[in-house]
Amino acid sequence: MALKNSFLFFAVNMLIQNPIALLLAAALSTKARGGLLYRVLIFSPAILSLAIAAFVWRLLLSPLMTFFYRTFFGSGFQKADPHMGAAVAGTMFVILLAGVLLYLFIRRRIKSYEL
Repeated sequence: MALKNSFLFFAVNMLIQNPIALLLAAALSTKARGGLLYRVLIFSPAILSLAIAAFVWRLLLSPLMTFFYRTFFGSGFQKADPHMGAAVAGTMFVILLAGVLLYLFIRRRIKSYEL
């Protein structure tokens, strides 16, 4: 059963997903109007998920993990603010979004000076 599922996954990936990805890549590589916006919308989930996963692993492996966990989520002896986790996640999202937008702005300015 597992071998059958693996072959099915391979077939779907090769016959459906890869051609769609190639068509999108070809469409986004042209100088069409709004191409930059489409690229940002398509690549943002991949970039953000990697950045968030890296931040979580860094936080887990940090020696200050106990301090952060107690501060944001409380410990057995103290209650924490239940909204603090959402505040941290929202702040992370805003910082990452600002970084991506700053990168795109700088990249566009550099492109305008190229020959």
